[in-house]
Amino acid sequence: MRSAVPRALLLFAALAVLSAVVALALPPARNAKADARLDFPLPNGHFYAQAAGGLGGFALVDDRDARLWSAVRALGGVDVVGYPISRRFVWDGFVSQVFQKGALQWRPESGDVVFVNALDRLSAAGLDPWLRRQWMTPPPDDASADSGLSWADIVARHLALLDANPDIRQRFLATPRWLDLYGLPMSAADYGDAYVVRAQRAILQQWRVATPWARPGEVLIANTGEVLRESGLLDAALFAPEPWPVAAREPVQLRIPAVGIQAPVRAYELNADGSLPAPDGPQLVAWYRYSALPGSLGNSVVAGHLDWRGGLLGVFWRLKELRSGDLVLLDAADGSTARYRVTSSRAFYDANAPVAEILGPSPTPVLTIITCEGEFDRISRNYNQRRIVRAVLDQPLALSSP
Repeated sequence: MRSAVPRALLLFAALAVLSAVVALALPPARNAKADARLDFPLPNGHFYAQAAGGLGGFALVDDRDARLWSAVRALGGVDVVGYPISRRFVWDGFVSQVFQKGALQWRPESGDVVFVNALDRLSAAGLDPWLRRQWMTPPPDDASADSGLSWADIVARHLALLDANPDIRQRFLATPRWLDLYGLPMSAADYGDAYVVRAQRAILQQWRVATPWARPGEVLIANTGEVLRESGLLDAALFAPEPWPVAAREPVQLRIPAVGIQAPVRAYELNADGSLPAPDGPQLVAWYRYSALPGSLGNSVVAGHLDWRGGLLGVFWRLKELRSGDLVLLDAADGSTARYRVTSSRAFYDANAPVAEILGPSPTPVLTIITCEGEFDRISRNYNQRRIVRAVLDQPLALSSP
């Protein structure tokens, strides 16, 4: 090692074919199907892609307008309300968002959310015939008898609608916070194949015949949020998935236990001439934004120094010691970890390096690690070889480290 001179990392910048390769290596489409994880943390909330059909997802966040993320967690999370299926929007002057099991509105005066009486809204919009046709749901009964009653008496009168079907009654009242989730029962009807109870915020059905979605005697609760979406009551654009937040998936740390590497990763853009910039310090790893995100389809490219000015060792001083099967972990900003296994480690002279193979796209998730090797040229102040380690994705992304 030559400690008296700087160790610049060339990274194929002198190769005339590099610019063409960069064009080939544009990052693949990033969507829920290409990425192994379907939800991950955001700085002020969480991003969910489970109900977006592989086209993106929906952010559930806290901000100065509404603390929907905190409110959903207080309710019990997505296990209670389902995954978000809409963007945020303003409904009747309140910040709102639709989930699989219903719609929530933020009420600033109480600092909390309320469930929207979704079935009442559909009735007011004249959609009871559609509900009957599409969801086998009866229209609401006349509620004028509630006038003049106490709240306790109103609740008792509506709960009496459940008495004709003990199974639905048991399912309804056994649900924690049933009044928040379902509202009051509004009507009931026997359709032969199924007995149906309509509440303000839910549809409960007990099927007497076997169907693809229910066993005889099973009580099902329709996903009210999906009923809202299909009804056309709300603008269809509200249900268009949001783009996948790329920054949350960028790598922040590289770990290679076999050679004792644990180093920070910084994202870099390409230089103006299309070359790959070198990392700014001896222990820093560069990840290039033209390449794939950790664990995603495509070629994720990182690079680091072999050594550094003043005799310092670089982060990849021991990279050539890696063997086939060694574990490589790439941690992302969202807390996920992509696990790769080394499949090859080769050294190339600059003039003979297969640049398209090294930097180009891949049909599968791979990681390419680049550093310097060989003889150091004091005139060009570069090494004459490059060490290229290739690793393939070992398993889907995980939140926990090994």
